[in-house]
Amino acid sequence: YFRFPFDREDHLKKWMEAIGQADFEPIKTDVICSAHFIPNDYMDRDGDSTPPTVNKYYL
Repeated sequence: YFRFPFDREDHLKKWMEAIGQADFEPIKTDVICSAHFIPNDYMDRDGDSTPPTVNKYYL
């Protein structure tokens, strides 16, 4: 599970656009399951996997 990137406004904006739910307002405890991401969504920093910058939202 990944928490929304509230500390990265540019990433959060991309996540919200990808979700496409105008009435959804995430809070700090909301998460998205890793099933909504593909391997290319992940960035690797210093050998550690980090939360993706863009997600794929499935209904």
